[in-house]
Amino acid sequence: MGNIDAIRQNSRSEKAVTMHLLEAIAIIANFTQNPQYHAVLRHHADMIERGSLETLPELQDRKDVQEVYNQVIQDLTKNL
Repeated sequence: MGNIDAIRQNSRSEKAVTMHLLEAIAIIANFTQNPQYHAVLRHHADMIERGSLETLPELQDRKDVQEVYNQVIQDLTKNL
């Protein structure tokens, strides 16, 4: 997951990229039932969410990301 690390780290303050990363994690989760892979995806989703809370200056942007994050976590949970 090295590539996702670089993208995540360099786009922490970009709402659109952050939301697309979270959406990509949800899509990837649909293609695996492996709990270990889901744990890695969850770990990355958590880091993306934390980064957005730390760096997005607008409250509404943080809320929008939080909404997508919550959906990703729900998707990860139901696909196990």
